This record gives sequence, C-alpha cells and structure tokens, in this order.
Amino acid sequence: MKFFSQILPLTLLVPLACTTHTTVEPWDGGVAFPDERPAIALPAGAVGFVSNSYSDSITVLDPAAGPAPNALKSLTTVGVGRDPVAVDGPHHLAVDRRPGGGGYVYIALSYPSDTLTLGPHAGHGTSTRLGWLQVLALPTLAPVFSGYMDENPGDIVLSQDRSRIAVSHFNLTKALDPKVAPADRIGRLYVYDASTVHGDSTGDPKRIPVCRAPHGIVLDDGGHTAWVACYGEDALAVVDLDGGTVTKTVAFVAAPTDTPTVGPYALVPSTAGTALAVGTTESAELRVVEKGSLKERFPPVKLPGAVYFPAWSTDDTRIYAPTQKPDTLQVLDGATGLLRGGRAFADGECVRPHEIRLSPDGRSLLVVCEGDHKTPGTIVALDRETLAFQQSLAVGLYPDRLTLAEAP
Repeated sequence: MKFFSQILPLTLLVPLACTTHTTVEPWDGGVAFPDERPAIALPAGAVGFVSNSYSDSITVLDPAAGPAPNALKSLTTVGVGRDPVAVDGPHHLAVDRRPGGGGYVYIALSYPSDTLTLGPHAGHGTSTRLGWLQVLALPTLAPVFSGYMDENPGDIVLSQDRSRIAVSHFNLTKALDPKVAPADRIGRLYVYDASTVHGDSTGDPKRIPVCRAPHGIVLDDGGHTAWVACYGEDALAVVDLDGGTVTKTVAFVAAPTDTPTVGPYALVPSTAGTALAVGTTESAELRVVEKGSLKERFPPVKLPGAVYFPAWSTDDTRIYAPTQKPDTLQVLDGATGLLRGGRAFADGECVRPHEIRLSPDGRSLLVVCEGDHKTPGTIVALDRETLAFQQSLAVGLYPDRLTLAEAP
C-alpha cells in the first residue's frame, strides 16, 4: 500500500499537466487519400470493355489497333469489385464515354453460387448474396459509387440519352421453385437515374417487379420504356419505367409452366431499332419480334444449340447468332429468318461463344468466348462475309460482355 500511496498523487497530476489546447486548421492540401490509378490512354475511336466474371476484372481493348486480321489490341486489365477475398462476378457492363476522356463504366456484380448448378450459365442465377451496382470513372476506372441490389443481377443497359441505367435480376432459384411465395418468385428491374450514381443528387433506384427470372433488357432512347426477356415465364415483358408497371406481357408458349421450355435469355435491338432478336437457351431458337406490335416477324428458327446474344448487321439484313453445345455461329436473314450460312468452331478456337459484336469498321465479327471458366477466355475476330478466323485475343476468366463505346 505504501507504493501505491506514493504514486497516486503523480497519477492525479497527469490530467492537470495536459491543459494546453491546440487549434487544428482544416486540411487544405487536396485529397487526403488520393486514388493513384493511372489514367488509361483511350484511343480516339471506339474502345472495347470486357467484363471478366471470374477474374474480377475489366479488359480494355482497342478494336481497331491495326489492319485486319490482327486489329485487336489489349490496352490494360483493371481489377474491379468490392470483396477482397471472394469472387464478385462482374457479369455485364455498360459504358458512357464523355468529352475530354471522362465518363463512367457501370458494372453489375453478380456473386456466383457456392455450389455447382446446371442451366444457362451454370451457377449464374443461384447465388444467395446480394448483387451490387459499381460505378467506375473514366479514364482511371476508379470506383465512385456502389449500391446493393437483389441477388443475381443479370443484364445492365444504359439509355441512349445516358439518363437512366436499368438492371435485371436473374433470380433463377426462387423463380423456378413453386414452394416460394408468388411475390418472391418475381424478379425486379432496378432503374437508376444517372445523376444519383454520379453523386450529383441523392435518391434510391426504382424497384419494379417484372417477371420470373428476367434477363435481357432493351431500353428506348429516353429510358422511359424497357423490353425484358422473361426466362422463367417463357415471355417478353414491356415495362413503363416512369410509372413502374408492366404494361404488356407476350407469352411464347400457350400455357407457361414452372419449368421454362423456351427460356428467353438474350434480347438485342436491330440497328434501326424496329425489331428485337431473342436468344433462347431452352428451345435453342432465335426469334425476332417487332418492337411496336410485339408480333413475331417469322416462325422461330431452330438452331444447333442454346442461343445467346446475337448481333445485327448495320443494314439489318443479317443476324449473327452464337450457340453453345455445340459451339457455332449461325447467320440468318433478318427479314425471313432463313439460314444464310454458319460455321462450327474448331476445338479450342472459341469455347462457349456468348455474344457477337460487329467491329467498328463493320468488316469483322467479334465473338466473346467464355472458355472453360478456369483458363482465360478470348475475344475472337472473324471475317464478316466468309466467317474465316482472323484473330484471338486472350482476356480474363469467363468473359461475359463486350461493350464497344464510341468516342463522344
């Protein structure tokens, strides 16, 4: 006790010795924790952005770096996502390039399932984790916004006037389980005002119930109306984004059931914007629907395998459709649906073709090849007329979307 009695007065005196008060001026030296990512030198023409689902990255490429057949050039690959450990699964993306090298990249983070599943995109649509919208700023791809969404975000599209972003949710597990409450089986469309995610204002996205397992989306120019491929209901839905309601649903089968037999998955507008090409994964068909009347232009065209995201020629006279199991590319007449050509991909040439894009000069077809999801996928260039192989460019694991963003 003697020891403590001796040091106690010193302890009591410590606070009294710390009475000096220092005024700290506000920090005025710029950003305290700057993002030091280097700016990406984007070419003056179109730039390609590829989402690599299992690499948590985006590959930026120059689609016209040289003359065909070796025009494609990778500019850089940048890591994206929010979780430093798990796979974030950047599924699809949309790009808004602006003058001066600025703009935004919008990514739908769709976390993969923890278990092996079957279906289109095995594992996609069965996750129990909430998805996220991540917004990156050009030219550095530094993150500027993120917001959570429902599980399994699917397609993400930007209106032509750049005012709205729409995201579908491919909630496959809930959509196909009759034991789940009816309201919970319906996938929602999230609609964001661009000003909100750029930090110019505040506000939550609209959340519009649409159908079971919605995926492919097409927006009108002003972002007022959306056309949505409803995989779980074998249907196409038209959505009023201002009013937040489904205004029309067109079924592709006479009596939809809990198990889809058509499986509308991909939706791509014609170049003129008057028609929609529908890729189906269950019936392995390509369908074309008139955008205004929603009537089918010609009977469904049966193709060799599951049909994913096709491309239209610049004059809409041709449709180029990728199929999986087997891996092929089919060429159809845009007016009649008649087959005009096609080719099978040789072993390893393009594994799991997922999407077709027309090159900026219109001479080549750029094919997104998922690969085996364990080794890098590729972007393969083919001659548009002959379908002859031109070039293969390695990207990340499981590439899912190639967006070609023109210079502003």
